Amino acid sequence: MKIRKRIKKLKRIKKLKRIKKLKRIKKLKRIKKLKRIKKLKRIKKLKRIKKLKRIKKLKRIKKLKRIKKLEKE
Repeated sequence: MKIRKRIKKLKRIKKLKRIKKLKRIKKLKRIKKLKRIKKLKRIKKLKRIKKLKRIKKLKRIKKLKRIKKLEKE
């Protein structure tokens, strides 16, 4: 009787440990995924801002050049 009880207890502990481990792994994966998505979004945003700034700058330079050219004439 005693042995059987111990076996039951052991099985339960094993099961609990496995569930815990699985949950932890799941949580870790989710956190990783979230971090990656965040990072990607941030990079995208940064790139877009950079691009926009560059375009603005280019347009301004072009405009300035054109104005200068017009003044020369």
